[in-house]
Amino acid sequence: MQTIKINGLIFTILFNSKVEIDGVDVLGKTDFITMQIYIRKNTPIEHQRKILMHELTHAYIYSYGFDYVELNTETMCEFVANYSDAIIRDTNKIMEEKQDANRT
Repeated sequence: MQTIKINGLIFTILFNSKVEIDGVDVLGKTDFITMQIYIRKNTPIEHQRKILMHELTHAYIYSYGFDYVELNTETMCEFVANYSDAIIRDTNKIMEEKQDANRT
């Protein structure tokens, strides 16, 4: 189990065999009540990385208050300019730690 801190909020990252939203199978989800990010682990590692990056983007949007802002083109460009490097860095770190844990 891994954790990540985004703007003071701590999320737990969980790689599970099954991920659901309202009884429907999905590849990933971010739960803002429990502060958990779920990634389906029985997919290729490259796909897990993409799913993780997608879910981390949800977490960043929430953590920095963009979920309450009208997401027009200018707002999205500002978000990407400010946070994309951190999202990629966090994705790489989590995936490296996951792969290291799987080797032991």
